[in-house]
Amino acid sequence: MDYTMAEAAEYAAAGRTAQWIDAFLRGPAENEAFADGLKLQHRYWLGPVKVKRHYLERCCGPEAHMEYVMPADSWRQRTAMLGSWIREGWDMPPVIGQLQEQQVSVRDGNHRLGALEQLGVEDVWVFVWNDHGVEPLQQWLAAVEGNHYEI
Repeated sequence: MDYTMAEAAEYAAAGRTAQWIDAFLRGPAENEAFADGLKLQHRYWLGPVKVKRHYLERCCGPEAHMEYVMPADSWRQRTAMLGSWIREGWDMPPVIGQLQEQQVSVRDGNHRLGALEQLGVEDVWVFVWNDHGVEPLQQWLAAVEGNHYEI
């Protein structure tokens, strides 16, 4: 697997979103605890979709209000590295978030989102899930302003 946006879109088009996400989380994302947690119940997935960055909320970063606070130096180093990859044309995998009311909490990809923030990139590819069915996901997507694209 390449773990790129293009590959994620191929898996989603084939109805294999959960398989790609599980492999990604257990592979390069090194987030096995999250992968295990996603398997605790059925999840409903949307995406990957491209949305404006302000519809996504990080849960990890150096800010004191974050759910997962990390050292600022470590955050800056990681986001700077990812930012350089993005500038070089990296086919970055989509971030993964949970729909919580009308906001999406990014549960994997906070560093990637932080790098995009630093670069001023407004459009972000994301897989979004919830536990309540596809209708809330479709309603959320219909409600977001600006351009969005579903693959």
